[in-house]
Amino acid sequence: MGSAAVRLAGHLGAEVLATASPAKWPAVRALGVPADRLASSRTTDFADEFHTVTEGRGVDVVLDALAGEFVDASLRLLPAGGRFVELG
Repeated sequence: MGSAAVRLAGHLGAEVLATASPAKWPAVRALGVPADRLASSRTTDFADEFHTVTEGRGVDVVLDALAGEFVDASLRLLPAGGRFVELG
C-alpha cells in the first residue's frame, strides 16, 4: 500500500515524506523519496524530523497505517484543515 501511495502522490505532484522501517529505506528511496524526507516508523521521532523538514508547517495529508502513540505523532503534523487517512 505504501509504495502505491508514494507513486500516486508523486504522480500528482505532491512532495512526499515517508516513514518505513530502516530495512525498507532502500526501496522507499528507489521510489524517489529523498533521504531527508524519510524517517523511521519504529519511533515517534518522525514527527519532530518532519516538522524540521517542513519548517514547522507540517503536512497536508497523513496516510496512516500505524497505531497508538504513532497516530498521535502523525496528528501533530497536521495543520488546521489537514487530512488524516487511516488504513486499518
